[in-house]
Amino acid sequence: MKFQNFRKLITDISIFRLNDIRKINPGFHQPQLMDWLNRGYIRSFAGECYYIPENDVDEVFLFVGANELYTPSYISLESALVTYQVIPESVLGVTSVSSRKTKQFESRWGTISYRSVKPLYMFGYEVEESQGR
Repeated sequence: MKFQNFRKLITDISIFRLNDIRKINPGFHQPQLMDWLNRGYIRSFAGECYYIPENDVDEVFLFVGANELYTPSYISLESALVTYQVIPESVLGVTSVSSRKTKQFESRWGTISYRSVKPLYMFGYEVEESQGR
């Protein structure tokens, strides 16, 4: 698959994985993804997630990326408190909670961290539509 064709097909997706490409083109192989990465057509977001460099990188992009990177999760704790101006500090990276184990990923924008909570506590949030998935 040519990158330009792929680019046209994913205009509404800001963060993607190899499996997302394979949904579009089942015969797609990882070496092609690495070639796109080496040529600078795509960049690594964190973990096994990628993005197209021309996409605007703002808070919404980072939040969508954090939610996609480790699911189920939602933006919480310090990140939510700063977003809603409850605390005056600035936070580098994104903090989320997840019913999975505590984990961290490094990105060019800082640490994306997930703190574990019991599945019972995965409530009280809203799914907001955005430029991501």
